[in-house]
Amino acid sequence: MSELGGLSGNASASNAQQAVEMTKPGRLFANPKGTGKAVRDLDPGMMLYPTGNKEGVMWEVEDELGNKGWVSSNLVQLAR
Repeated sequence: MSELGGLSGNASASNAQQAVEMTKPGRLFANPKGTGKAVRDLDPGMMLYPTGNKEGVMWEVEDELGNKGWVSSNLVQLAR
């Protein structure tokens, strides 16, 4: 039982460190230039998961539905 508790504790801790939260309305773009068609609209409070790829102020992220795209780092903060 303690092993299971340890696993879920580690998983949630690593997710909390990686997750970011939208602070303002924005869009998930298909490319880091923020041009072209948006993948989807993003609302404040939505959780996103950075992939580690960055280009300027743009971060590549994945949403909870598995959509991948680019968002301005100015619109997100570390999730609490």
